[in-house]
Amino acid sequence: MVVAEHLDLPRRRADAEQRIRNYYAAHNIPVDDALVAQGVRAYFDGRLEFRPAAPGKLAGLLSRLYVKRGEHAKAYGLWLGCAATCLAMWGGMNYRDHWRLHRDSREHVAQLAEVLEQARASQKDVIAQAVQLAGRSGAAHAQLRPAAAMLAQVQAGLQQTEATLKDAAPEADAITADNRGAFLAALGQRKAEAQSAQAVLTQAQHTLQRLELMLGAQSAMLALQRQYSEAVLWNAPAIRQQVRKVQLALEENNGAGATAAQLAVTELGTQLAQAALAEGHLQDVRQVVSLLGKMGLSGDDRLRVQALSQSALSAAAQLDAGRVEALAAQAEALLSFARLPLNILVADRDGVRSGVERNYNASGGKSWYLIVEALDAEGNNVQVPVRNAETGDSTWTEFYGVRVSRSEYERVKAEKQSSGHVDSREMGSKPANSLTVRYARTLKAQPDTITEW
Repeated sequence: MVVAEHLDLPRRRADAEQRIRNYYAAHNIPVDDALVAQGVRAYFDGRLEFRPAAPGKLAGLLSRLYVKRGEHAKAYGLWLGCAATCLAMWGGMNYRDHWRLHRDSREHVAQLAEVLEQARASQKDVIAQAVQLAGRSGAAHAQLRPAAAMLAQVQAGLQQTEATLKDAAPEADAITADNRGAFLAALGQRKAEAQSAQAVLTQAQHTLQRLELMLGAQSAMLALQRQYSEAVLWNAPAIRQQVRKVQLALEENNGAGATAAQLAVTELGTQLAQAALAEGHLQDVRQVVSLLGKMGLSGDDRLRVQALSQSALSAAAQLDAGRVEALAAQAEALLSFARLPLNILVADRDGVRSGVERNYNASGGKSWYLIVEALDAEGNNVQVPVRNAETGDSTWTEFYGVRVSRSEYERVKAEKQSSGHVDSREMGSKPANSLTVRYARTLKAQPDTITEW
């Protein structure tokens, strides 16, 4: 089949002619038929001739040595052994250099690949976090002014590192003995660029972390503002000051106040919780004060109620919820006390003294007190708010002493020593819808009182 194909001379000539024309057409060279025919003849002039290649010097030498191998077998063996040994040594040295070269190349390429992989992982994280935070901060730009600048800074960092991280590490096999210096230098430069990109991306991550803290702090503050009423948010100076502290921290450039904003919001939440408790108790105080105001109290009683109300307001402003709660309890007790009509009688019970004599060693003076109690219409003992004249403390008590003259004290003492009881017990009364006890048999209308003896 091969011979038949080569002997089909007309078809072979036509194929050769067509190839020649295609060649010139592909290069846009005009050609005439005579030139094509000349090319066909030149092609077919030696198509069936065999032209052996002339042997080279080394091939001729080896051929002659092979032909005469019997005559010089020992010498050939010696020379062949030496040549093999030299060849082996040369090959070993070349292989060692080649192995060391590629070992160094693989180590440097692996280090570069590791740095690139870490940087690309950071780049991926930065992009994902930036997209997420951009969505969260989009509606907050008006209230969180540094957010746009921080996102722009991150975007600039991503653009700066994009080109450096785009290409993969080169193949280690690309190194040769000739390009070793340039190859390793290029690897070192790329590694330095990748490490620089990693540093830029790390800074971007820190920026995004600060932005996330700021957004969290802002969201927490907005949630607190929605949770609590205007009265709780703005009545207390400490609350207003804390809100301003949060705002100032959120406005610091590049998110420098992110951590401070988080701490300030946490403190704000604690303060608002206390303010809410105080406000609840303050409402109880206001309700009681309103009921007391409708009783038509005397001027002194109204001043007393106003003083209690003012103390509650002051404690609420200081976020002292416990103090406001205690004042609310006092207000409730005052309301119950004001509603009751009471009789004030000298104490005449087993185990309870009816009077005491005070001796003041420092001054040498003396004073006398009758111990009294307040009873309601059913004869039940009722606690009374009393201020101790000796200590200045106020308390609620069932028994207390009112100061009287010595003659009054001696008269009551004589009655009790005579019969074992006090016959004249009436010391005063408190009408309904009043806080003031009206005393009789005392040195003055509102005598000094004591609660301990």
